Amino acid sequence: MGETNIYYALGLSQWNLESNMGTIREAFFVSQVSHLGICVPKNGDFALSLKDTEIVFEIGGAHKGKKQLRDVPNGIVLRDGIETGFGNVVPLYLLGFLY
Repeated sequence: MGETNIYYALGLSQWNLESNMGTIREAFFVSQVSHLGICVPKNGDFALSLKDTEIVFEIGGAHKGKKQLRDVPNGIVLRDGIETGFGNVVPLYLLGFLY
């Protein structure tokens, strides 16, 4: 499901937010960039192919590490719970400006 509000509408009382927050983060990513054509890479969560370049994204919380993207030259870590990024670490909320 690409719309994060559907998870809450289906039953917040049964939804364990702590264990499923990763699913909600990834659904938010998909909802914001699905028009660009998403694919699943070997390493990382998702990839976009833009102008003959594959950009691989790893999505996680404020303490998400870069180890999944160690061997990926065009890797970006999207972190939830941070206000500013540095290098290839970008705050997840900034994708909302693509809408």
